[in-house]
Amino acid sequence: MFRLLPADLDIEPLLEEAKRQLHAEADYLAEAEHLRCYASYLGSQPGLRVPAVAADLTTQTVLAMEYVDGGPIEMLANAPRERRERVAVRLTELALRELFDWRLMQTDPNFANFRYRDEKDEVILLDFGATRRFDPALIEAFRRLIDASLGDDEKEVERAAMDVGYLAPEDAPAYRRAVVDMVSIAAEPAKFAGKYDFGSSDLSERLSQHVVGMRVEQNFGRLPPPDMLYLHRKLGGLYLLLKRLNAKVPISELIAPYLSHRL
Repeated sequence: MFRLLPADLDIEPLLEEAKRQLHAEADYLAEAEHLRCYASYLGSQPGLRVPAVAADLTTQTVLAMEYVDGGPIEMLANAPRERRERVAVRLTELALRELFDWRLMQTDPNFANFRYRDEKDEVILLDFGATRRFDPALIEAFRRLIDASLGDDEKEVERAAMDVGYLAPEDAPAYRRAVVDMVSIAAEPAKFAGKYDFGSSDLSERLSQHVVGMRVEQNFGRLPPPDMLYLHRKLGGLYLLLKRLNAKVPISELIAPYLSHRL
């Protein structure tokens, strides 16, 4: 109705995936298993905590876990810069581990799903109903996409974009160009040598304008696979949180171990 999607775009697969995801998010036995899995992956890592599941009280329709005190993560917006940026780095490192090491990601980065325990400098992680496990081949293609963008290798960006699902062989050159530019904009924090200033960045607005231009002005449209859409939601939510914390984060340094290209 608002012409945000081309009229001939088939969104039925996305709607079916949304239905499936809503049912999955109401399966509290599955969410309890995600909580236990994350706790196992985190181990004794300081600064991050997943509440323990009360298995004897948890059922398909009731999720019971320990109560952990904490305040809104946004309370850190007024904290000293050193603390804000320490937490920002911690959350960025967690997202990278979820994506590249575990290939298991909590894809609902709503601010309310992060609590902060001031006296222990600890982030409490909540709401694992939207947790997704990613195919290793998809994550490898996404890694190559970032790597190629950092190396300004446009041909490899196109090849990786096809493997990810952003492009297809029949797509017009103009659409390929638009996708390459979109990836370049999105990769800006990883391309920046030093601490990227999320607080003053207008990256989100520029990326949104570019995508709207592709969809509306040029009538280009291809929906990425559902897994990529959930990954977009996670990374976009992380960006907004880092912006809310007014943090400067060395993204290029943090992501470097996962890539072959180095700045």
